[in-house]
Amino acid sequence: MFHRTALISLALAITACTSSKDSDDTDVDTDMAGDTDMAGDTDVVDNTIVGIAVATPRFSILVDAVTKAGLAGALDGVTVFAPNNDAFEAIFSALGISGVADLTPEQLTVILKYHVLAGSVDSTAAIAAANGAGNVGALGGSLDLSLDGSNLMVDGATVITPDIMASNGIIHEIDSVLVPNIVDVVTTDADLTVLTSALLAADGDASAPNLVGTLSGAGPFTVLAPVNSGFTALLAANSLSDLGGLVGAVGMGTVIDVLKYHVASGALFSPDVVSASSFSTLVGPVTVTVDGSMVTLNKGVVGVAGSNDSVVQVVDLVTSNGVIHKISKVITPEAK
Repeated sequence: MFHRTALISLALAITACTSSKDSDDTDVDTDMAGDTDMAGDTDVVDNTIVGIAVATPRFSILVDAVTKAGLAGALDGVTVFAPNNDAFEAIFSALGISGVADLTPEQLTVILKYHVLAGSVDSTAAIAAANGAGNVGALGGSLDLSLDGSNLMVDGATVITPDIMASNGIIHEIDSVLVPNIVDVVTTDADLTVLTSALLAADGDASAPNLVGTLSGAGPFTVLAPVNSGFTALLAANSLSDLGGLVGAVGMGTVIDVLKYHVASGALFSPDVVSASSFSTLVGPVTVTVDGSMVTLNKGVVGVAGSNDSVVQVVDLVTSNGVIHKISKVITPEAK
């Protein structure tokens, strides 16, 4: 479990993490990592991304994280911004945890995906992107590439060893762990595609609620994110075929309120939720029922769209501006 101050500490860690290397090592023009023998072992047999990481002592925590998250098979034909051990130790300290063992596979996946680009992007291409739009799409969200003098920066982290060439991709060593924001996580999670569509549809309304913009802001926020099957259940309960039908049935204003009902101000981690009988969202209160290890939101509450009794399925997905909990159903404010 995380401390209540985790988000504040995390923000400090993102800006304060430093490399153990000398500043000369951060020059992407001079340190192009022609010495891809990262482990000091010229007989490395496995020259894949995972093989190089395994053979490199300063990537041992990254290897542990990838292994626990079950993502080793996905690191093929990709570019990895790889935090070294010092970077991981800094974020563990900020979160008040001891290491990978204190994080769930789901929590690790959210963070690790944010470090991976599809395809091979060497430092030349990355610098070109930094000099252009600056944004590149990672598997876990949108990364900001920039230059600080001759140093290539990724979301504020410094690339300290670029262009470690693997047989199936490229590794760039970085000096801090990158953490996605809420929108990065929601819009890249295969379980939350309907929620993403609903947010985008709401923002397209004439009232311009700017939900995506808000959830990209400083926060912190707590998001109760219904999985795709939760939206399917909501539509089925109201004999509707799609989100457009829901808008037609209850109006976009109600849909926007329902979406806001899934957002609370502040970062409420699982201990905060479990210890409360209810908590406030942007629209109204949500009740909490604990039965053993099962936590249910709005149990027995009759909502405006008929869907509640939502079980919390995945907890404490840490982001740079809050926390996400995946829930089994769309919850709706109590009918008046």
